[in-house]
Amino acid sequence: MSDAMMRRTEVKVGVLLQLVIGDYIEHEQKSLATLIVNIKHLKPLADRSAERVKSHDIEQYKTERRKEGASLQTINLELAALSRAYSLGMRQGLIRSRPQVVKYSVGKKNRRKGFFERSDYAALLPRLLPYQRQCFRFSYICGWREGELFKLTWAENYLADPPTIQIFDSKNGDGRVLPLFGELGEIIEEQRQAQQGPFIFHYEGKPLNRTTFNKHWRRACNEANVRRYFHDTRRTASRNFRNAGVDQAERMLIIGHKTPDMDLRYGIVNQEDIRQSLMKLQRSSRVSPTASQTIENVGNGGEGGIRTPGSSQEEHTISSLAYTSKFFLFLQKFGRALRNSCTLRFTIVCIFIERMK
Repeated sequence: MSDAMMRRTEVKVGVLLQLVIGDYIEHEQKSLATLIVNIKHLKPLADRSAERVKSHDIEQYKTERRKEGASLQTINLELAALSRAYSLGMRQGLIRSRPQVVKYSVGKKNRRKGFFERSDYAALLPRLLPYQRQCFRFSYICGWREGELFKLTWAENYLADPPTIQIFDSKNGDGRVLPLFGELGEIIEEQRQAQQGPFIFHYEGKPLNRTTFNKHWRRACNEANVRRYFHDTRRTASRNFRNAGVDQAERMLIIGHKTPDMDLRYGIVNQEDIRQSLMKLQRSSRVSPTASQTIENVGNGGEGGIRTPGSSQEEHTISSLAYTSKFFLFLQKFGRALRNSCTLRFTIVCIFIERMK
């Protein structure tokens, strides 16, 4: 066996996986942390010779991961990292052959569909730790991502006049601006008064991390008997915006959806939505007041002392956000240069908001 062939044969899968990490770093991929977690699960293959790993070895890996309780989508992410590792190895001439990596076909069945009913919100909110409670309240209204809240700082993301939160880069690659009205403004003002360090949302002055946050989140969910992820606030906010009459383009801009398909994916309908639709139909059909009142009272109960975005103040917040976001859409039509000129945008928005009053 030649020296060149021996070098190729002795290349380990772990070496190829390191190429993927380097590729992510070079291209500044935002999912680097997720990639590293996925690669850790590939440890059973990492010490093996890359060219000696066959398709049946990968199938066995998939079976073992299923036994461990990993979801199909999680395994697919791990297989994607493995496939990318082999592609980079082939491109750089480190290996001559590669096994076939077959992913699971999951379609839409693995998509999460949960959202918070008002009863869920009222039950969970008092059981969260104070730092989580603020994040939950904030995202419940505007639907911003958990990771986006964790990174917000006073110096880079907050403007006091007018009160505004801005992010210059997000998961979808675009920045966003969120005017602070109603309860959103109250939350940020409470955080400002309790400021400890550079971060807007923090845990005793320390930056938030997913591990600690999720641990405390699961504990609170168990106590409240609510089985929900924090990310479900995005679906909830999307539904609340839709029910408030905010059109698709506006809610996409507020929540941070890149495509209409993603917005439609979050368009979950529940029994309450159906009930409200039937109410509208009967009103338009001139149903008798007695029958209409009977249907309207079905399912209505006390909502506790916790305010939710169904109150008049929060509806005003949603309406104000919608008007402002609609104006941002108008600004974006003038091109990238104007879109990136934050100072000019804030000035125009201030004028726009004042004229709305």
